[in-house]
Amino acid sequence: MRKLSVILLTLALLLTACGGGTDTSADETAAVEESSESLDAPATTVATESPSGQKTGETFTMLMPALPSNADFAVYQGTASTAVAAVWAGTILEFKAQDDPSIQPGIDDVQCFICESFTADSDGNITVVLPDGLKSAYGNEISSDDVLYTFERVLANDFVFRFLMGVGSWNTENPITKVDDKTFVVNVTNNVPFTLGTLAWYSGSILDATEVKSHATDEDPWAKEWMAGNSATYGPYHLSSFSSGENATLSLNPGWNKFVPTYSDVVITAVPDSATRLQAMLTGAADYTFKVDYDQLASAEGNSAVEITEALESRSVELHLNFADEKFADKKVRQAINYAIDRDAIVKGIMGKYGAAADTQLPEVIKGPAAPGSYTQDVEKAKALLAEAGYADGFDMVITVNAVRPGSYASNVALLVANQLADVGINATISVYPSATDFEASIRDDSFEAWLWDSTPALSDPYYYWRLNHHPILAFQNYKGYENAEFVEKLDTLFTTPAGPARDALITEIHAILLDDVPMVRIAQPANAGMLRSGVENFRTTTLNAVLVHYLVENY
Repeated sequence: MRKLSVILLTLALLLTACGGGTDTSADETAAVEESSESLDAPATTVATESPSGQKTGETFTMLMPALPSNADFAVYQGTASTAVAAVWAGTILEFKAQDDPSIQPGIDDVQCFICESFTADSDGNITVVLPDGLKSAYGNEISSDDVLYTFERVLANDFVFRFLMGVGSWNTENPITKVDDKTFVVNVTNNVPFTLGTLAWYSGSILDATEVKSHATDEDPWAKEWMAGNSATYGPYHLSSFSSGENATLSLNPGWNKFVPTYSDVVITAVPDSATRLQAMLTGAADYTFKVDYDQLASAEGNSAVEITEALESRSVELHLNFADEKFADKKVRQAINYAIDRDAIVKGIMGKYGAAADTQLPEVIKGPAAPGSYTQDVEKAKALLAEAGYADGFDMVITVNAVRPGSYASNVALLVANQLADVGINATISVYPSATDFEASIRDDSFEAWLWDSTPALSDPYYYWRLNHHPILAFQNYKGYENAEFVEKLDTLFTTPAGPARDALITEIHAILLDDVPMVRIAQPANAGMLRSGVENFRTTTLNAVLVHYLVENY
């Protein structure tokens, strides 16, 4: 296997030759995926078996479209963060591996990662026991005091995990009770099915409080400056170097005692250009990449040097319509646009086999009862609905897109949508917004008439997905302004409804409301597609392709 120094030299030569990344500054690279990517989340799926046989000096090399500018888990930068953070995370729990990669784990389908055991009482409070002997890379053994400090820091700094605490009904006034050095309780205010899943979110990784506090100052009590370029978790890997938005090198945590990972080092480099990443994979200069353009991905099929990794993800490409616009506040107009869309044609033309039509109001990979209906294109019905709404002659509209979210294919999807809308009399023009961060800010500021976007829920559950996107008060990204009192009443009831027939029936009722009301026009579900060097096995990722390197094994 390859030594770290050889890999870095080879990769540097390849990137120089291909010009990868030369047209994008480090700050721009970090920013392109920043902010409200909604909680673009890793519902982590991992292998239940433990790898073994680590060889000193082996390195796993990842090329990513972007890296975060800040290594602190409390600083959320969308996919740039979530696609790599799991590599040096150390969460209390993890989601179990699924036999069927097309279905994500349920919200309570979890197991211990760094913990020894956990139990939930009848009120929903969770008692967790920590293992003996587990240490951070700084030599400090994990304790309940670390847990207390971690969630104090979360509440002070991490808006994403605070949102998840709300979903998990954490008691934020008293989130953690220390029982002894190795036992603590997560306190809740309601017994809801989401609490366990929140403990698998990467920014809830337990921190070495002793080490982090040693870098705190009066001006920086949470050691944000130090955490921006360092890690202090109890997971298998720790950051040995970090260059903002450019690269990260990780080394094995000598205090990790759960199992022995295959690789002693992990090198992650930001390479925005898809073609450059593809070339690196085909020449053996890298072991993994993702978000390769679909046509390039297809061109690599059959190449013995790589394997294509794919599974449908809960992320969906959506057309959002601003409800502040009178025409889009009319349900008949939204229904007409929905019926005008030929989802199968868009998937075939843009994604090929690496996607599927999004023809309901819930991603099919989220476990739940069968949808009570689905959408198909019906041009005549769309025209009739427009006429009933008073737009028999159609209208003009602008669809704003950005190449980062949902992806480089956004403009092509929007063009196909515009062509299909033209068939029912709607004249849609495309506006390309160059800056990803300004695009997100403009959405929040209610600046667009309509926009192409995507969303991926942190927790794989119908309630969470619908709350995230559509709740008028509790939603994380209901920037379109959707409101429906019946929907809110039923969704709020669903929050505390335990698993079983009654909950499934309520999910079906809510789904029927949304299918009729069309709060957003779901278009396609892209595959979670990446490229892996041949010979690497036991591959698992989070829903946004954050590779769980610690579970990989080599087929020697």
